[in-house]
Amino acid sequence: MRKESGATLIELVVTLVIAAILTTQAVAGLSRLARVNQLTTETNRMISALALARSESIKRGVRVTVCGSTIGTACDVSDGYEQGWVVFEDRNNDARIGADESIISFYNANKDGSLTIRGNRPVASYVSYVSSGVSRRITGGFQAGSITLCNEATGREIVISATGRARAVKTTCR
Repeated sequence: MRKESGATLIELVVTLVIAAILTTQAVAGLSRLARVNQLTTETNRMISALALARSESIKRGVRVTVCGSTIGTACDVSDGYEQGWVVFEDRNNDARIGADESIISFYNANKDGSLTIRGNRPVASYVSYVSSGVSRRITGGFQAGSITLCNEATGREIVISATGRARAVKTTCR
């Protein structure tokens, strides 16, 4: 009599169920990792834009402004910064891109629209740096505030100090 070796149908079904459970857990973990990476990337892009504006204002000796923009040639903050943002020379100090003002850089929107990027009242429309590298409102008053990036319940807050320095901290979103 020959002994048959192999797996029974019940063993095969149990193995497939365990594999399905492990795969589901792995996919959920990868999707969370992708959301966190997207949040980190967009936070770093915004901080990079603010640092660029600050350094260019010092280098060029003029006001440089960051504002929300969908197309990169005009400021539009009706949807916050998640549609994109532009860094430009603001020679006439009005936080709007004029015909004679040069665009330094344009940052496209986050592709899938899953992030919200909103500034609180002092920085909701723009962040502007004068030639000393300090953030100032177009009225001349100091400008400090925070820009919050939210991806579901996870978030980052970019805090802009009275001196214009930007730093990121973790936060929770509602």
